[in-house]
Amino acid sequence: MRPSALIGCSETISRLVPHPADALIGISLSSFIAGERSFATLFEPGDRRSLQSFFWNNGKLIISYLVNLVPRFETFTPDRQEWTRRALYSVPTEVTVHLRSLDAEHHETNGEVLISDQDPITPPQLFLLDLNAGRLSALQ
Repeated sequence: MRPSALIGCSETISRLVPHPADALIGISLSSFIAGERSFATLFEPGDRRSLQSFFWNNGKLIISYLVNLVPRFETFTPDRQEWTRRALYSVPTEVTVHLRSLDAEHHETNGEVLISDQDPITPPQLFLLDLNAGRLSALQ
């Protein structure tokens, strides 16, 4: 599945409307092709808030960021006019957490995300998160 939107850092894509430095902005692909340049701000950094990573899975953009060094995760689904935002509360946040797509190719993704977590006391764990069903399953 090919992503249906364009995303990028504010410095590289949108030159018409000022966006904060290091913000993550996006626009639907069909809107961009039609000539629109009204990018939505999907993430805006702050004094104690920084973007860690982002990737596509099953037509959804998953972002990972830190707030006061605590990991937070959200999904964004692009639409023609706006982006639907959903927080991922089922992901552990008291440990070091990494999310990645289960599939290597974008067109093969089906909404499953691998989550690995670890901390100094407990051994690393591996989970499978189904974004469509909201189900978290332990793999290891």
